Amino acid sequence: MLLKLSDPVRWSACGSCFLKDQCYARHNAQTFADPDAGPRVRSRLHQLYALTHLRGRMHITLRDLRSALAYTLTSGRNCTDIHQLYQDGTRQEILGSYYFSSWLGPERGNDRLLAELRQVDVASAPAPALDRRLDYTGPHDGSALAVFAGRGDYDHALLRRTHEELERSAAPTPEQVAEHQWYLAAARRRFYFESLDGERAARMLPYRSAQRFLDVLGAPERLPELLPELITAINRGEGLLEPGAMGADLVLQIRRITGATIRSYRVFPASHLSLSGSGAPQSPYIEEAADSLTLNYRGPLGHRASLRIRLDTFELLERLRGGYLPSLAEQQGLHLGLAIFKNALSSAPYQEVLLTTNGREPHRVRRENDGRLVMERTAAPREEELS
Repeated sequence: MLLKLSDPVRWSACGSCFLKDQCYARHNAQTFADPDAGPRVRSRLHQLYALTHLRGRMHITLRDLRSALAYTLTSGRNCTDIHQLYQDGTRQEILGSYYFSSWLGPERGNDRLLAELRQVDVASAPAPALDRRLDYTGPHDGSALAVFAGRGDYDHALLRRTHEELERSAAPTPEQVAEHQWYLAAARRRFYFESLDGERAARMLPYRSAQRFLDVLGAPERLPELLPELITAINRGEGLLEPGAMGADLVLQIRRITGATIRSYRVFPASHLSLSGSGAPQSPYIEEAADSLTLNYRGPLGHRASLRIRLDTFELLERLRGGYLPSLAEQQGLHLGLAIFKNALSSAPYQEVLLTTNGREPHRVRRENDGRLVMERTAAPREEELS
């Protein structure tokens, strides 16, 4: 669809326009249609749309796509409007119409897909090293960017002029800070799309685990390898600082009590858990792919429960597994899904609980078949076992 919209045949009339070397709309079309560098830019734009889809906040229709891509190319202006913009508009308005900024849509727009795309803005992820270089070196950052045959560089000229006019002070005013932030956002977005370093561009995504999530969805045979990692992440989120002491079993805190000195957990053996992809095609006549994971529990007596893991939840679980401490808002978002999962598991019969005072060195309490209660300390894995 993007190739059809940017087909040079559709833009042939621009060759006689006196703004042809400065027009952002022609610049955008030439970027996407370029036979050499165009595929890289289109691929990175496609990745941002894929992230929006995997978040699962809306169902993207063809009408949504046409509207969003058309705005990316033209910013909703016809030729008369563009000429008026270059006559009376500000530099920020012109720069904001280049594709590396216009793909986000207007700041207060009503387009629902463009509003969702703003949530995956590559300029929102922290990148202090890149920001420092862009702010002091300039929009080129000293790095290699893609070369587009026949395309002008008016966007770079505007960014360079903006960079040169930035006020620098030991105690900047709020207006000066806002100017720096605006310039850095535009320069970072352009760098993401046109940088020749694909790995560096991937690190600019607001979801660090996005590529892994896509890889797992596309390779169902890897799901059994991912299951123990997700269990470890959930155990960390439940307050266990050494989840490895539980082996591969899943634990969920029974009840959170303010000021309590002992925390209790229910234990669910890993043998009763499985991981599968969701959203796979149900018919050979429908083009569809898995867009989420489902953690399934099937108890020995047939009890079932499931937790659907979309991109946002997967990202947070990956951070938890690495020792990240989520904010209160993130905890509420994650625990909402976990709370439903825990409620579904609460009615399942169980014979074992876990007790701990500090999140480490837990004790297991289990009921034997003859009714006896047995408590034993769970030893944490040794360093050589972890390695």
